[in-house]
Amino acid sequence: MKAIILNVSLILLLILNACAPKIYYQLHEVALPEKTTLINGSCVYEDHNCQIFYNLWAENGDIGFRFYNKTNENIYLNMEESFYIFNDMASDYYKERTYTSSSSTGSTLQQGINTAYSILPNQYSPSKSTAVMASNSFSVSFNEEKVICIPSRTSKSIREYVITHNIFRDCGLFLYPESKTQYKTLSFNENTSPITFGNRITYSVGKNGPLVVVNNHFFVKNISNYPERNFVSSKLEEFCDQKISFSGKYYEFAGPDKFYIRYVKTDNWKH
Repeated sequence: MKAIILNVSLILLLILNACAPKIYYQLHEVALPEKTTLINGSCVYEDHNCQIFYNLWAENGDIGFRFYNKTNENIYLNMEESFYIFNDMASDYYKERTYTSSSSTGSTLQQGINTAYSILPNQYSPSKSTAVMASNSFSVSFNEEKVICIPSRTSKSIREYVITHNIFRDCGLFLYPESKTQYKTLSFNENTSPITFGNRITYSVGKNGPLVVVNNHFFVKNISNYPERNFVSSKLEEFCDQKISFSGKYYEFAGPDKFYIRYVKTDNWKH
């Protein structure tokens, strides 16, 4: 009987695995802009006034950045003149938006009525209690900032866009690779790359300082496709030489100068 139960469980597991969607990952490796190097897990651009930190690694790519002010004065980011640029198409960072932040507090007050008799004689009235909810709520509206002030020796993070949602397809790239012979990598230079992107960041040192324009221009230099089993792995969590039984997911190719697009097999295309 035990053997039969084990066989049934195995069959159910195989059926579930067969029905599960097949997941794949497209890996994009990126060439770094001028004056940008890899430092402690970040792509870091640096000039006389600032450091700009990138970590592209995320699903669809993260083009957000952290801007660090190296000077002894305030630096002012001009968001009206700063843009995300993808394949020569510019998107605004400043969009004249209004944000609303709301908050509420509340408390519950128990009110009890413990009379043994009602107003009418010889009629019993049971104890009663009621809950009264007292609450206060408020909301604050504020406009998007045209200019962001970054104090001396501090940093601020700017997040707005992902790099791209679209996978790249080519006759030299298997869309759903299953064996190592189907793992291919397409390589590009700046002129042939299908994906170029970056930030044009405008700032001044001091309110009345001249505007400085930084062009952080990236391009994708390698593209590869992988099945999930060769892209994501499980490992024991470890801290201070102690390993625990919880098994987390790890990306085999993770790096600040890379990003990935996750997709599911939905057809029988080869490429």
